[in-house]
Amino acid sequence: MIENGYPYFAPRIAPLVKKVYSVNTDSRAFEGRGALPPGIAKVLSTNANPSLARLNIDTVILVDVLGSIPQRLSYYQALLAGLNPGGRVVVIDRKFPAVFPPESVVTDLNVKAELPLAGFRLVQSFAFLPYQYFLVFQW
Repeated sequence: MIENGYPYFAPRIAPLVKKVYSVNTDSRAFEGRGALPPGIAKVLSTNANPSLARLNIDTVILVDVLGSIPQRLSYYQALLAGLNPGGRVVVIDRKFPAVFPPESVVTDLNVKAELPLAGFRLVQSFAFLPYQYFLVFQW
């Protein structure tokens, strides 16, 4: 399991799974919070590479980060280095129009077109979030 950053999702998910890799591009995201709870490991990544090689991950969760990834297709392909065969990528990101700057918004149509180019197929879509779309892809 992986999720982008700490502390929102990681502590809620960790008791339910074997391990959570909390990934962030800014090391300050982990500062001032004390020791990470059991089952959570931090991973410092870049906007070009999620730094997941050989971690044997079943599910990747990307929340509100796609607008900060300049080369999304190569980033999606890099996810495969740490994802187990049959693994999932969950995308929860901002809808447009939204309260966010337009340049930081990647539409669900973009994601539905891009992830299949990296070898993923859409398996679920949820519409219950008011400001975000929620898509599940499988490798």
